[in-house]
Amino acid sequence: ELDLEGRWEVGWLWGRALLQLGEELRGREGIGFVEEALERFSELSERFPKLYLGSLYRGIAWIERGRLAGYREGDFEKAVGVLSDLVVDFPEDYRGFYQLGRAYFYWAKGLERGQRREGLLQRAVEFFEQAAQLRPDRGRIYFYLAQSLDGLAMEREGVEADRVLRQSIEVWQRAYRAQPDLEGLLTGWGIALYHLSKTSGTFERVHFLREAIEKFQKVASPQEETYFYWGCALYELALSQSGFLVETLLEQAKGKFLEVERLSRGRGAYWLARICARQKREEELCRWLDVAREQRRLPPLEVLQREEAFAPYTSRDWWQVFLANVRVDRI
Repeated sequence: ELDLEGRWEVGWLWGRALLQLGEELRGREGIGFVEEALERFSELSERFPKLYLGSLYRGIAWIERGRLAGYREGDFEKAVGVLSDLVVDFPEDYRGFYQLGRAYFYWAKGLERGQRREGLLQRAVEFFEQAAQLRPDRGRIYFYLAQSLDGLAMEREGVEADRVLRQSIEVWQRAYRAQPDLEGLLTGWGIALYHLSKTSGTFERVHFLREAIEKFQKVASPQEETYFYWGCALYELALSQSGFLVETLLEQAKGKFLEVERLSRGRGAYWLARICARQKREEELCRWLDVAREQRRLPPLEVLQREEAFAPYTSRDWWQVFLANVRVDRI
């Protein structure tokens, strides 16, 4: 029972424990515990309306419920409502701005690319920047700020995308200086460098690809996302090289995408098909194209037909049959 004598710590600690349990369990059971935490924090806010931690954790609980429920917009809207009032009342505490940034970041994460998503990411950037001004020593603030900038860059094109990505790289560097052991930091930094390579000229492109690979190599426990972009960077670097180095890099890329396939069937299949095509391994090429098709991981038909790696095979009967099947799949 909440302490009716005025001891708010009991309800707050109870709510925090429920919230942590929900985050760890995930799924329906996890959502149930997060909803219980919301009840505790709501009771706290009613009994102690001026209690900062009650409102802060009520906002956090709405964010976590939104995440666990598949990025449900209504939950993020409620989080924004609670946290927006909080930063007005407590403008000197970075935590309100930081959590407000997280609310907008995860809200955007559940949306398709477009102006609305771009607007939410821009708001996330603004609030993370405010939090960083208040606590410049917090690596996790920069971590989210960099991710928000990366997402914003994906909404832009050409010079503007390049500008935002370069800004993101500076923020990843700040995050590393503040907290070098932060989980996911090196992977996120490497992914940003990979994307920056695609907006850069030839010399810079090779430089950024090498830097991305260097970051992935330092990841202590690589996950699916690490392996995927590591493979992408190795493949793209191979295309800029000549001689025996090309085959060496392609084999390394192949190893990363095989790890991706082990973790998520189909995600690395199309890239493996491209690698096998360049290695002139036609049987493997066919097998990986079939996997990509079965798992619905193929790019649009026009991209597939323009892919340079497949050019030597376009006169083959099997290629025409494959394209015909892809067209049927998409009717």
